[in-house]
Amino acid sequence: GRYSVLGDRPAMEIIAKEKKVTVMDHETGCRTEENADDPLVVPQRIMKGWVSLNINELSDIFCGGWVGYFSYDSLRYAEKKKLSFSSAPRDDRSLPDIHLGLYDDVIVFDHVEKRAYVIHWVRLDRYSSVQDAYSDGMNRLELFVSRVHNIDPPRLSAGSVKLCTGLFGSLLKMSSMTGEAFKKAVSQAKEHIQAGEIFQIVISQRFERRTFADPFEVYRALRIVNPSPYMTYLQVCQLLSTIFFMVNVE
Repeated sequence: GRYSVLGDRPAMEIIAKEKKVTVMDHETGCRTEENADDPLVVPQRIMKGWVSLNINELSDIFCGGWVGYFSYDSLRYAEKKKLSFSSAPRDDRSLPDIHLGLYDDVIVFDHVEKRAYVIHWVRLDRYSSVQDAYSDGMNRLELFVSRVHNIDPPRLSAGSVKLCTGLFGSLLKMSSMTGEAFKKAVSQAKEHIQAGEIFQIVISQRFERRTFADPFEVYRALRIVNPSPYMTYLQVCQLLSTIFFMVNVE
């Protein structure tokens, strides 16, 4: 895609596991927990009355706000009668159903114009005056820029690199299901499609292996072998990548 967006240090996080919703305000150090049938009412309540300023140069681009993920099980919040959490498969990873971060420090890279926009959002409701908000916002923006400038990227010496993506390593033996079970699931999916019960299904098979690689380097490798304009990387417990090939040229 034309733009890449990098968010730094979320000001707030919302984590939902079934009906338990945890809100962590990293600016005040406050942590609260509550029960909610629909966790989305929590960010809606927090944002009530907020009106964001439009950035002319990036009017159609995401420039900050809530970023995170909704698991497949988050559909159970909308379909409470048909899909209750009590009937969900066993959770063997203890991951949140919803994890959102509020990012007010953002860098937007424009790969066409070769520009980088450094953005800090200010919440006026936390200041006594607009001038105080502006002054503090400029100070925070300068600190954000200085952190970026002080990053010492690794430097590679000049030379050539031979890429051989076929050398993947040892076979992946740790899997969430056997090959036969996966084939059976595919056959059952075809039957449901032919019966008109569904039109699309994604059958996932999870493989595991031990590695000492940095998670972000794994993400960068995925961008090379399987690029897409909507790839994401979240510094939480999971790595997100698309399963679709956009263009593949031999």
